[in-house]
Amino acid sequence: MRWILLLAVTTMGCASWGYDVFRGPSGGEAYSVWCRRGIKNCFEGAGELCPSGYVVVGEEEGKYAIVNLGNKPQLVHGPDELMIECRPTQPVTAAR
Repeated sequence: MRWILLLAVTTMGCASWGYDVFRGPSGGEAYSVWCRRGIKNCFEGAGELCPSGYVVVGEEEGKYAIVNLGNKPQLVHGPDELMIECRPTQPVTAAR
Protein backbone atom coordinates (compact mmCIF):
# COMPACT_ATOMS: atom_id res chain seq x y z
CA MET A 1 0.00 0.00 0.00
CA ARG A 2 2.87 2.34 0.81
CA TRP A 3 4.32 1.92 -2.71
CA ILE A 4 0.99 2.71 -4.36
CA LEU A 5 0.69 5.94 -2.39
CA LEU A 6 4.29 6.89 -3.22
CA LEU A 7 3.67 6.20 -6.92
CA ALA A 8 0.49 8.30 -6.90
CA VAL A 9 2.25 11.25 -5.23
CA THR A 10 5.23 10.96 -7.59
CA THR A 11 3.14 10.93 -10.78
CA MET A 12 0.93 13.82 -9.62
CA GLY A 13 3.95 16.12 -9.64
CA CYS A 14 4.92 15.17 -13.21
CA ALA A 15 2.02 16.86 -15.01
CA SER A 16 3.37 20.36 -15.59
CA TRP A 17 0.73 21.38 -18.16
CA GLY A 18 -2.75 20.57 -19.44
CA TYR A 19 -5.30 22.14 -21.76
CA ASP A 20 -8.94 22.89 -22.49
CA VAL A 21 -10.49 23.44 -25.93
CA PHE A 22 -12.54 26.53 -26.81
CA ARG A 23 -13.66 28.51 -29.88
CA GLY A 24 -10.93 31.01 -30.74
CA PRO A 25 -11.16 34.54 -32.13
CA SER A 26 -10.97 33.24 -35.71
CA GLY A 27 -13.96 30.97 -35.08
CA GLY A 28 -11.91 27.78 -35.13
CA GLU A 29 -10.69 25.46 -32.42
CA ALA A 30 -8.28 27.00 -29.91
CA TYR A 31 -6.56 25.78 -26.76
CA SER A 32 -6.22 27.19 -23.28
CA VAL A 33 -2.94 25.70 -22.07
CA TRP A 34 -2.49 25.89 -18.29
CA CYS A 35 0.81 25.16 -16.64
CA ARG A 36 2.59 24.98 -13.33
CA ARG A 37 6.17 25.88 -12.48
CA GLY A 38 6.49 28.76 -14.94
CA ILE A 39 5.12 29.92 -18.25
CA LYS A 40 7.83 28.01 -20.15
CA ASN A 41 5.85 24.82 -19.50
CA CYS A 42 2.87 26.44 -21.28
CA PHE A 43 5.03 27.07 -24.34
CA GLU A 44 6.28 23.46 -24.23
CA GLY A 45 2.68 22.24 -24.09
CA ALA A 46 1.65 24.56 -26.94
CA GLY A 47 4.48 23.15 -29.07
CA GLU A 48 3.27 19.60 -28.45
CA LEU A 49 -0.36 20.50 -29.25
CA CYS A 50 0.55 22.42 -32.41
CA PRO A 51 3.60 20.89 -34.12
CA SER A 52 3.12 23.22 -37.14
CA GLY A 53 3.27 26.28 -34.88
CA TYR A 54 0.69 28.45 -33.16
CA VAL A 55 -0.50 32.00 -32.64
CA VAL A 56 -0.83 33.32 -29.08
CA VAL A 57 -4.29 34.89 -28.65
CA GLY A 58 -4.05 35.49 -24.89
CA GLU A 59 -1.87 35.03 -21.84
CA GLU A 60 -2.57 35.23 -18.12
CA GLU A 61 -0.26 34.92 -15.15
CA GLY A 62 -1.48 32.75 -12.28
CA LYS A 63 -2.97 34.44 -9.22
CA TYR A 64 -1.72 34.13 -5.67
CA ALA A 65 -3.90 32.98 -2.80
CA ILE A 66 -3.42 32.30 0.90
CA VAL A 67 -4.52 28.78 1.80
CA ASN A 68 -4.86 27.44 5.33
CA LEU A 69 -3.19 24.01 5.47
CA GLY A 70 -3.49 22.46 8.91
CA ASN A 71 -3.78 25.82 10.70
CA LYS A 72 -0.68 27.05 8.88
CA PRO A 73 -1.37 29.73 6.22
CA GLN A 74 0.64 29.30 3.02
CA LEU A 75 0.98 31.44 -0.09
CA VAL A 76 0.03 29.40 -3.17
CA HIS A 77 0.54 30.41 -6.82
CA GLY A 78 -2.17 29.33 -9.27
CA PRO A 79 -1.38 28.04 -12.76
CA ASP A 80 -0.34 30.30 -15.63
CA GLU A 81 -2.41 30.18 -18.81
CA LEU A 82 -1.63 30.60 -22.51
CA MET A 83 -4.42 30.76 -25.12
CA ILE A 84 -3.36 29.63 -28.60
CA GLU A 85 -4.66 28.79 -32.08
CA CYS A 86 -2.72 26.21 -34.08
CA ARG A 87 -1.35 27.13 -37.49
CA PRO A 88 -2.64 24.88 -40.28
CA THR A 89 -0.46 21.95 -41.24
CA GLN A 90 1.56 22.81 -44.34
CA PRO A 91 1.51 20.19 -47.13
CA VAL A 92 4.87 18.75 -48.09
CA THR A 93 5.90 19.75 -51.60
CA ALA A 94 8.42 17.85 -53.67
CA ALA A 95 11.59 19.66 -54.75
CA ARG A 96 11.83 20.27 -58.50
